[in-house]
Amino acid sequence: MSVDKIGPLGARPILRVRLGGAPKIAVRAELPKIAVERVRDACNSLALGKQAYRSLLYLSRATSDDIPTLFEASCSPQPQERWQRLWVLCPILTRLARSSPGLRQIRSAFENDMAALQVLAKFADVDAGAVERFFKRTHDDVLDLLLRRLLEYRRDERRRQALVLLIAVVETSAAVLRSALAATAPEYADDLLPLLTIAAEPSTRLSSGRLRERLLALDPKPVSARANHER
Repeated sequence: MSVDKIGPLGARPILRVRLGGAPKIAVRAELPKIAVERVRDACNSLALGKQAYRSLLYLSRATSDDIPTLFEASCSPQPQERWQRLWVLCPILTRLARSSPGLRQIRSAFENDMAALQVLAKFADVDAGAVERFFKRTHDDVLDLLLRRLLEYRRDERRRQALVLLIAVVETSAAVLRSALAATAPEYADDLLPLLTIAAEPSTRLSSGRLRERLLALDPKPVSARANHER
């Protein structure tokens, strides 16, 4: 007898059992949803290099329905701790972005948590392959979201600058940006395009204080308020 996992990407697996002849559908594997605290524990363990196999096995259970849980679990009042958790979760999110439901959930999560997008964008400074794949897979959705936010905050210099730097991580081609702006905000395309074609900020390692400032620029709710998620 052998057991195969089948089903659409991002879905919980179905067990197909072979008993010598043709395979037969036996049962749908209804695993419990992953939990915020266990995701945090798994991320912290992997960041410390402890219980790696067990932690990866637990995180590999995540489906597109679990994406809000992954983002909630990544929250921390300490920028460095959130950085580490999102670093661990990035390959999981990249896998889940292969499906349409996963992309929708990731975009929805970013709409409510732009600070997470800022942290992921900083990974590009260290030439992380997983982050490059993540932004390639989520390119259209993330770019559209960022351009809409830029339009919303075009008169807010602090947020506008933070968004311009984020967009530079996702897309730098003037032609692509012009086309995207024409589709998103045609009446403002000529005004916004020059902002997006400025030279990128030099890659520098941010201190915890600088990173916190960037996070607050995109999400005015105090970062410390997210600590309530961990209590």
